[in-house]
Amino acid sequence: MSKDKKISEKKLCDLIQACINFGADDDGFITKTKLAKLVYLADFVYYYENLVPITGLYYRKMEQGPVALEYFDKLTDLVGNNKIKIERKRNAQMISLRNDYNATDLSEKELAIIKKICKKWKNKNTEEIVKFTHEQIPWKISFKNENVPYSLIIQQNATKLY
Repeated sequence: MSKDKKISEKKLCDLIQACINFGADDDGFITKTKLAKLVYLADFVYYYENLVPITGLYYRKMEQGPVALEYFDKLTDLVGNNKIKIERKRNAQMISLRNDYNATDLSEKELAIIKKICKKWKNKNTEEIVKFTHEQIPWKISFKNENVPYSLIIQQNATKLY
């Protein structure tokens, strides 16, 4: 694995934890799908504003919306490292932090965008954020199971970024 890929995956771990910290419901839990959408939005909105993403990882157009393929592996790693826990509640996998979150690899600028996005979606349900990401240009014009280019977000109306 290249050094850049390791750095990107480390940032993904921090991004996941930040989105849980700032985007979880009042009980500290967030659905796995909603978390994936917050991660996607943070990465793409950061690209929109800075022309570089937070992680630089590839996002694939999946049924529930764009997701970094490494997302699932990083969730497993975070569970194994005792950073997060996953519980099944009804039909959903619910994720929460095990400890206080400390953003070691995210800049203040990155954290500001993450907080802004999570604040907007904090008390919204998973279906709402899935529907929202499906209405965005990157989702609409990408092909199923193909990578969603970061550059497509530049065409998105600024009022519909997140």
